[in-house]
Amino acid sequence: MICGYDLARAALRNTTELSTINTLDPLVEPSSRSKDVLATYGFAPQRVLVNTDGEQHRRRRRQLTPPLSEAAVRRAAPMAHRVVDGYIDKFQARGSAELVGELLWGAAADIGLAVAGVPEDRIAEARECAVVTADFWWGRPTEDEQIQVAHRMGRWWQLAGELVAELRRRPGAGWIPHAIEVAREDRSLDEAVLQTMMMSGLVAAHETTMNAAANALLLLLERPAVWEALREDPTLTPRAVEECLRLGASVMCWRRRAAAPLTLGGQSIEAGEDVLIVLDSANRDERRFCDPDEFDLDRRDAHRHLSFGSGEHVCAGAALARMEIALVIDSLATRLPGLSLGRAPRYRANASFRGPIRLDVRWHP
Repeated sequence: MICGYDLARAALRNTTELSTINTLDPLVEPSSRSKDVLATYGFAPQRVLVNTDGEQHRRRRRQLTPPLSEAAVRRAAPMAHRVVDGYIDKFQARGSAELVGELLWGAAADIGLAVAGVPEDRIAEARECAVVTADFWWGRPTEDEQIQVAHRMGRWWQLAGELVAELRRRPGAGWIPHAIEVAREDRSLDEAVLQTMMMSGLVAAHETTMNAAANALLLLLERPAVWEALREDPTLTPRAVEECLRLGASVMCWRRRAAAPLTLGGQSIEAGEDVLIVLDSANRDERRFCDPDEFDLDRRDAHRHLSFGSGEHVCAGAALARMEIALVIDSLATRLPGLSLGRAPRYRANASFRGPIRLDVRWHP
């Protein structure tokens, strides 16, 4: 277990000795019944960017990530703004809402699907297949819970295949259409890999962003003076987003597996041993951040956090996540005067993914 900032950053960047091969392995071995359920859907995911190492990872990252660049995200911002405003329109006049279920879940899914290139007339269908997989991989689900999630994952797997096939027939803009074009030259990007990209890409863009936005809102609304400052001066929002990401990361820790013997912080690690990199601890290391447990809107080095990782495996969707979080903050601050927290939030029992199950708020309608 690696907790300090310098060691965590070094471990994240050491892709030679610390492999990503175990990143998506479930903490609890899935039951035979849940495996049988997945098999009935032909569920056969391939390795994608997050759990691919070496030159293959570097080549695919160069090939596949241009649609997620900062320039591409800026072009997507008006679409994202319309999506967020559309959800707020439904409850603005009411005076109270549960933001996870009424805004963040749907908006993050819709924006992620649009950026992936899913045709507008298929987004609602695909959103219904979106699943919360964090508990499957990082929690301790019961066998019945595993089976429920397995059915939803299987349906999403099949729909992902349908969407890839449709995008071959009617190409457009987006991450998956771009990958389909790359695959014409790179035969290693076969149909199963593209199907996995469609499925796992939404999980990455949806679940983590939803939780990060919820964590940010919670941190800010717990500090009314900070929220009022953002309402009066939206130019402060990017700075607030970085401090929220540092203190309220949606992914608390990440895994690696030693590909060779190595020593970190004086500790010997044998080949094949698993390593847990605790990002939330690194982000609060007093040797790296002054008064690390305090929310400081004027903190100048907040962007040095490790919430998106570091090195060649840094989150490919970081620019998109930052844009969505800032957009949610600005839209709510502008449209819901007097916004404040309702009941105390509850969290899932999860070893890595962190975000409130619900976020109740009220305002002056």
